[in-house]
Amino acid sequence: MYKINTLDIKFFKFFLDTDSLEFENKNILIYGENGSGKSTVYWSLYTLLQSSFKNDIKIKEYFTQSTQENENEKSLVNIHEDDDEKSFVKISLQKPHADNKYFTISKNTIDTNKEDKIIANANLASDFINYKYLFRFFNFLHKEHIDLFSLFEYEIFHILDKDGVNLGNLWNEILELNKHKPRKIVEKTDYINLISKLAQFNSLLRSKVEDINLPTNTYLIKFNFKDIKIKVEIINGKYDKQVLLKPKIKLVITVKKSSGEMLPVHRPQSYFNEAKLTAIALSVRLAISQIKLKDSELKILVLDDLLVSLDMSNRDTVLNILLNDDNFKNFQFIILTHDKAFFQMAKNKFDTIQRNKWKYFEMYVNDSASIEKPLIIPHEDYFIKAEYYLVKHDYPACANYLRKEAERLLKYINQNHLTDIVFNQDEEFTKFKDMLTQAKADNNIGKYKEILDAIEILIEKREFKDFIDDELNDNPKKDEILVFMRNELKIFQNFKKKKIQDLKQTLESLDEFTRLLLNPLSHDTMKVPIYKQELINTIQILKKLHRDIHGEELP
Repeated sequence: MYKINTLDIKFFKFFLDTDSLEFENKNILIYGENGSGKSTVYWSLYTLLQSSFKNDIKIKEYFTQSTQENENEKSLVNIHEDDDEKSFVKISLQKPHADNKYFTISKNTIDTNKEDKIIANANLASDFINYKYLFRFFNFLHKEHIDLFSLFEYEIFHILDKDGVNLGNLWNEILELNKHKPRKIVEKTDYINLISKLAQFNSLLRSKVEDINLPTNTYLIKFNFKDIKIKVEIINGKYDKQVLLKPKIKLVITVKKSSGEMLPVHRPQSYFNEAKLTAIALSVRLAISQIKLKDSELKILVLDDLLVSLDMSNRDTVLNILLNDDNFKNFQFIILTHDKAFFQMAKNKFDTIQRNKWKYFEMYVNDSASIEKPLIIPHEDYFIKAEYYLVKHDYPACANYLRKEAERLLKYINQNHLTDIVFNQDEEFTKFKDMLTQAKADNNIGKYKEILDAIEILIEKREFKDFIDDELNDNPKKDEILVFMRNELKIFQNFKKKKIQDLKQTLESLDEFTRLLLNPLSHDTMKVPIYKQELINTIQILKKLHRDIHGEELP
């Protein structure tokens, strides 16, 4: 699979001559203060992928600056740049054992819509979701019934294909034919063509939408809304008396009463709170991702301030879906937020689960010059900042960042329950699954991981006792196999105990330095003398703690 290695945006929307964003083929999490240009990252990627099904003339309109004589409402060139030939969006793609690929859209260079279909396929496989989608989903008056057709028309149809037919293109053809208002007798050919295409569109839309009902409700359950059921229904479009009646996409929602009876919710936009409305809208959109193109060498999911309406627990649910749902396992994620608390929460989660697969940026408004522009800096780890301030002899600042890193590591230990494994030799073999679940939660099981994986596969196959009876009963080496498996688990237990002992010793050392150094230096006090060597020792303790729980060395 290809991943975006670099994103280069020049004189496009809020960006001026801004340095390239080095994604390094990783997932990206960006904190950006309001007005810093983070949405430009979203729209630059969106425009580049969308260009794959547009002709050069339409693409060049984005890169043609307005003039006093000719206003170009489609221009995306930064308004402070007179030379629109400087404006472009460019990405480089990488995958193992393959040459890099480069794609550019600008006034003079367009290669996203040519013979190489990687961007065209990526457009059909990827998704872009922002807060405006959530707003439009339930932006209906109380008296109105929800019809999502306009939302689908704007956001969804162009990324849905069925039997080689793109729903967005087909709908545009229908709209073009409808402009002439063909009549059944006079413009017979156009009329028949319009009726035929509309029937085809109705059929394709219905088949696509029917496929999202089951996954929509599955996602709702993940949000812990088990008593809400959703069904998306289609009312066919018609062409009657030279009037095109667009199809309707109805959202039918029911809730379960205490009696078990399902009660229809006729005005969900007024009945549900914002968190539930957001969860419903996200569940539908995530379900749509399951009916999109699967066979693509590049898949990206870009989320822009999508989760502001959710509380932290449901934001965590969304992140768990992205990280654990098989449908997204080959996607490159690009998440943008103006919420610093969410940024830090997400970063801590990613560092815990996929530490080496994410890269972090912060974006601010650089208003030091006459023209505002983005200031983009990599989000540095606490260690890097601590060592920076140590070199600068700012010891209180160094101690403050060491304390932050200590808190992060301790949160990881608490969240992952790095405690000893209980092993009872007399327990039934069927109890091994619980022990393995706990053992597998540790990221540092080293050479024992392969053994644990193999045993877990056997347990997943069916209850372990059944496996013994059915598949090992006639095996002359049955006893030998069982003894081997038990011994290997004992070895792992001893390995884990040693690891826990090392961890406790490290924590005891950290506790001492926390009381003597980190806590006082984080507050306005001069009671404790500042010793550089103690800070260096604290850094070494934290590096050891990091190695103990993450299994990797820090520089």
